[in-house]
Amino acid sequence: MRPPGEAIFSPADPDHATVVRVLYSEGCPGGEAAAGVLREVLSGTAPGTEIETVELSSRAFFELGTPGSPTILVNGRDLFPADSGPSAAASCCRLYATPEGPRSHPTAGMVRTALERSGVL
Repeated sequence: MRPPGEAIFSPADPDHATVVRVLYSEGCPGGEAAAGVLREVLSGTAPGTEIETVELSSRAFFELGTPGSPTILVNGRDLFPADSGPSAAASCCRLYATPEGPRSHPTAGMVRTALERSGVL
């Protein structure tokens, strides 16, 4: 397993300021919704930022040590990091603790706050 905070994927282009990826697996409803929330937030705050969606197998999610689908990466790091290690790795659909209760994707407010914390905004 990877250490906490270590990049899951390297940025595709090191000269590009920000690389945003949504990792998702088929059958998990949050992937498309998470990409939509990211587009909404970034269109008003960081226009031109590209969002890449990457479909992975459930096994790949587990092997990467991610907490499930969808996982949002900014410059290779999980925007909503969970504890690392075998107990944090999941090969299932991920739930986000939103103000409205558990959801398959984060809210726009959560994404905006996380992007600000990461230095993207």
